[in-house]
Amino acid sequence: MIAHPGLWLTLLGFAAGAINAFSTVPQLIAAYREHRKMSDEDAKIVRSRYLRNLAQLIGNALWVAYGIGTHSLAIIVFCTINATLVLALIVKERAAVRPG
Repeated sequence: MIAHPGLWLTLLGFAAGAINAFSTVPQLIAAYREHRKMSDEDAKIVRSRYLRNLAQLIGNALWVAYGIGTHSLAIIVFCTINATLVLALIVKERAAVRPG
């Protein structure tokens, strides 16, 4: 019995989305485990990562909109998960560079 080709594409989309979204988890864990005072150089690096993560968040939001428009559940689900993880990184890194 041969499965419907759309099923394979859907499964492929879910697999790709899961790998992509959860690749952010180690970075998120590392960011929340780090509890040290930052030097000026560290702060510059974190600011750079903050801007990259902000761009990634915007990109994921656009992919969610695209997924809604094309009725692609895999894109909607995993881009939403990835956007949430990236947002958590942004919050953590933003708090890390604030003085005080």
